[in-house]
Amino acid sequence: MTNEHDSNLAPRQPDTEQEWAIEPVGSPEEFGLAKDSRPSKKRVWDRQEVFLAAFAECGKPVVAARNCGISYWTHVHWEKKVIFGYKERLNVAHAAYCQAKVEGMIDDRLESPQGNRGSDILLMFKAKAEMPDKYRDNPDRSSQSGATPVTQIIINLAPGVEMPPEVVGATEYREIPEGDAS
Repeated sequence: MTNEHDSNLAPRQPDTEQEWAIEPVGSPEEFGLAKDSRPSKKRVWDRQEVFLAAFAECGKPVVAARNCGISYWTHVHWEKKVIFGYKERLNVAHAAYCQAKVEGMIDDRLESPQGNRGSDILLMFKAKAEMPDKYRDNPDRSSQSGATPVTQIIINLAPGVEMPPEVVGATEYREIPEGDAS
């Protein structure tokens, strides 16, 4: 049975041509390096890949550059000029470093918390420095819908219960006489 609206529809494309169905794998072609590119461009891609692998291991661009035998300024140039999606690929390498190394160390310490290690504090600062969106001290409260700012919270205490010392210095408190609504 033919639907009268069928003639108005655009021709159906095979699923292989649907952009939403393409799963990225990080191939050079996805970042603008054509298969028939010049050898010099392929060499740049290969050097970037070596650098990014080293960066994902150590998390420090200066050390990664030294270990790969490239200049730190080459890394800066790639990042500034966004050659072959380098900035995006650098962010992915940094995320890999953070998940594998930094959060891996945190997980190890949670699984075997032996003794009082002063380096736990250093690890906390490392996590804050590498992943500030995840481990920052002052989370962004503007993204929380319906959240009440701390300054607007009213503390109701039972008779005879004292206000905690950390709250006393942080808030203004005044008694309101009964019947006074102002």
